[in-house]
Amino acid sequence: MAESTFITGKTPRDFVRILFRRKRVFLLAVATVMILALRVSTELPLRYAATAKLRRVSSGTMERTNQTIFDDVKRSLNDDLAGRRAVERALSALGMDKKLSHETTGELTPEGRQGFEDMVDKVLADTRIRWAVKSKNKDDISIEVTHADPQKAREIPNQLIDSYITTTLREITEKLTRESDFYGKEYNRTLGELDALRARKHKLQREHIGLSRSIPYQMIHEMQRTRAQLEGEAVQIKTAKTHLARLEKRLLDMRDGNVPDSVQWGPNPELERLAVERRNLQERLESLRYLQHMTDDHPSIQGLLQSLELMEKRIKETPPMIKVGETYSSAAIDILAADVEATHHEIELTQSRYNNLKALHEGYVRQQEELNTLRDDYVKLLDEVDVKAVEVAGWNKRYKEAQSLLGAELAQENNRLTHFKARIPLRPSGPSLFLSFAGSIGGGLVVGLGLVFLLTLLDRTVSTADEIERYFGVASHGSVREITTHRERVRRWQWRILVWPLFTIVAVLLIAYYSVTLYLRLAEPILYKEWQASAIDLILKQFGG
Repeated sequence: MAESTFITGKTPRDFVRILFRRKRVFLLAVATVMILALRVSTELPLRYAATAKLRRVSSGTMERTNQTIFDDVKRSLNDDLAGRRAVERALSALGMDKKLSHETTGELTPEGRQGFEDMVDKVLADTRIRWAVKSKNKDDISIEVTHADPQKAREIPNQLIDSYITTTLREITEKLTRESDFYGKEYNRTLGELDALRARKHKLQREHIGLSRSIPYQMIHEMQRTRAQLEGEAVQIKTAKTHLARLEKRLLDMRDGNVPDSVQWGPNPELERLAVERRNLQERLESLRYLQHMTDDHPSIQGLLQSLELMEKRIKETPPMIKVGETYSSAAIDILAADVEATHHEIELTQSRYNNLKALHEGYVRQQEELNTLRDDYVKLLDEVDVKAVEVAGWNKRYKEAQSLLGAELAQENNRLTHFKARIPLRPSGPSLFLSFAGSIGGGLVVGLGLVFLLTLLDRTVSTADEIERYFGVASHGSVREITTHRERVRRWQWRILVWPLFTIVAVLLIAYYSVTLYLRLAEPILYKEWQASAIDLILKQFGG
């Protein structure tokens, strides 16, 4: 009945009244819980935290290459510095596995191995890595280890950083050595290829003197000269054949009696003059094209081409032979026959010269084609030499950088790894003083409040006239005070004057004692030892002088 309406209809003031009514139970519960919590806190195992620091400072020598190498190391820094393998090596180096069971061979037994694994897991759980500074030229890393033994709390982070520095420097040195060897091999290989290309170039230069990127001027001149001579000989052959045809026709007519005995024919001097002018124009045209590298669109070339076209037209219109005289002697037929034979002989000689010049010109053309091919090969070889020289210079630069960086790393000038060793912690890091006091006070208040309201909830007595009228439906006309005997009054007086004050004093003293004990244990270890030896002496020493 009472418990069904304990919460409903209650105001905060009612709850305060309930608490005030049962204040002794509340204070008793709070004091008891605080004393127990403080007592337990003084017996909790202590934890000590020590922090060691690692600093890397780059001097800036070959900064890009050095930073690339150390960035590769930093990617796995957390695992290399405080990973499982690193912790196992550190604990073994500190001899923390010696107390575990071993085989006769010196190896850990399965039980010892399990114990060592548990020890490693515990250290891993109590290890923290923090980056205070992480930049291009400087890195500050701190490693904090928490352990029950302050000596171990100092030794473990120091050993981890010492092992890491040794391992990291060795790895960086090995990597730089491998890079230096690789660059050296590539430099020697490309240098050998460059020497071979230069030897080929010098051989071509010795075998073909004057070899260059363009065709020699002398060869162009000889080709133009032979071409002009060929054209002249061709004109002479054509003229001689025309003259021979006329002579043969005249000889035939003379024998038939249709013409005078003798007609004198001679070469047309105008035709020879026009041929000379045409040859001069052609030589000027070739000179402008091949020596001055003019194209057909150039005005000078256009003018020469038009002049040549007019000259060709005039040459075609000019007769090659002209009549110089006529005779009518009886020996004219014999003379004309001799002229025919002489013309035949002249044609044969001119044809022979023409064939020789044609063979010489074709030889020049073949030589030009070979020279063009050889020139292309030579130009390609020069380009290969230039490209290979650039490649050799690049490998040589990398090789020198790797050598310098390796030397700086061996001298610890490029990456200065500084170990700031951890010191033995003088004060424990756990349990927390604030959390211990807060937990004891908070726990006491929660237990006290809970006990008060639990007792109120279980209390079925009727304490007011309103409750009588509400629960039993009986009107209340008055109240009678509680009747107590003399003994009951004496007992209440004793509890109020003697028992409760004594309990309060004892509770306050116990709370103060355990509070001071907890504070000294966590904050002042040196004073805590004196407190354990004699609390009274320490109090007198601190307050009594």
